[in-house]
Amino acid sequence: SPRDDDDDDDDVGACPRGWSGVDCGACTSVASCPRNSRGVAAKGCTSACVVPTREELLLPNGGGGGGDDAWERGKMFSCACGGDAATDPYCRLQKDTSFLVHVRAASNDGGDANSGTKTTTEDVKALPLTIHMREYGGVPNLNYSGDPRKYDYASAAVWDANFTRCTWKVTQCLDPVPSMETCVVYDCPAGATRCPPPDVAPCPGRNILGCGDVPDADYATRYWQHPCNPLVTPQDKGITFWCRLNGTSAANTTVDGAPSHSCYWTQPGVIPAF
Repeated sequence: SPRDDDDDDDDVGACPRGWSGVDCGACTSVASCPRNSRGVAAKGCTSACVVPTREELLLPNGGGGGGDDAWERGKMFSCACGGDAATDPYCRLQKDTSFLVHVRAASNDGGDANSGTKTTTEDVKALPLTIHMREYGGVPNLNYSGDPRKYDYASAAVWDANFTRCTWKVTQCLDPVPSMETCVVYDCPAGATRCPPPDVAPCPGRNILGCGDVPDADYATRYWQHPCNPLVTPQDKGITFWCRLNGTSAANTTVDGAPSHSCYWTQPGVIPAF
């Protein structure tokens, strides 16, 4: 994803011009998109579309061999927590909460979406999906006057989950979106969550309440790391994830002018709609 780490006058807000989203990974036009590793130019920018496209779901394996490349395949939703009366009370409990939601075909063995293979819309709708989801939260100001080891295990990543056997359909919206509106609804009956994520080293003495003490500190000091709050951390179960088909009002567009959408997810019996 592009990073706002230079002094380019074309940068707008927190992201470079032509990009938006909480991680600056959502294009605002096809002109923003680079060629892929094989030199193929982008066919379109689909950040304004909440329904998975044929190209997104059938993008072939390869082009980097995993890592960040694997994360980028499929459709990415870049979501900031809050924005309405239903979710704000929860989102305020952890500042700067955001979610990256990555929808991809459960298997990408079906060839190249650009190769000319005939695949109908119904074929794409029938593909089993996997949703890879990661939550991020704000971290404290690390200019800490006390023992600097306090933040040795600080990370913005809170948890990481894979939800499987997912299907999607366009239907009436679920609460808190009015049912007379139309949404794309993703249903995933199974899932597994890691908290902290597998690439984040747990702080020493970590438990449900936080971290253990920093050894030999001048004052009583505990390591800091996002906890796994059982009220808002998904269990090893499925989820439902849905988005309004129509973009929200102009007042809720990103700083780059890209259309935004209201999206929610829930784990019935565990987590309310976020």
